[in-house]
Amino acid sequence: MMDEREYPKRKQMRLPAYDYAENGLYFITVCTRIRGQEVLCSVGDGLCAVPPGSVCLTELGQIVDQAIQNIPSLYEGVSVDTYCIMPDHIHLLAALEAGRDRARPLPDIIGRMKSYTDWQYRLLGAPFGPKLWQRGYYDHVIRNQCDLRNTRQYILNNPQKWIQDKEP
Repeated sequence: MMDEREYPKRKQMRLPAYDYAENGLYFITVCTRIRGQEVLCSVGDGLCAVPPGSVCLTELGQIVDQAIQNIPSLYEGVSVDTYCIMPDHIHLLAALEAGRDRARPLPDIIGRMKSYTDWQYRLLGAPFGPKLWQRGYYDHVIRNQCDLRNTRQYILNNPQKWIQDKEP
């Protein structure tokens, strides 16, 4: 039997001692286990029927899109400010709004979205392996208006950046 000290250490993804149920804006990135493939969408590069810089959601991408749109109806005081579904990841800017009863903690919200879409993925036959999402997710607490503006711009420009990154 392995001693606890023999387990590999995982990088801590959350801010220590930060309450993720607090009101605020959170920039979240969730990655699929299958990196570099068009699992959730394709991004138009001008060479296909999809206009340059626009996304064309796969069936699975449409399920993820609907799950993101449903977040506000599932959680009082939570709204989705901006989001973008990319071929192998999603970017999401979520607001836990002031003046509301205490909202569900952010890990619960993202966990439920991932769990639901993973279940739907398996119903589609799990074409890319047993699980859709990587373990965990990345988050960034939005600290000021400049940070908010830059984050929104990053999310909106991500499809174009995807095309640029693919160019030789």
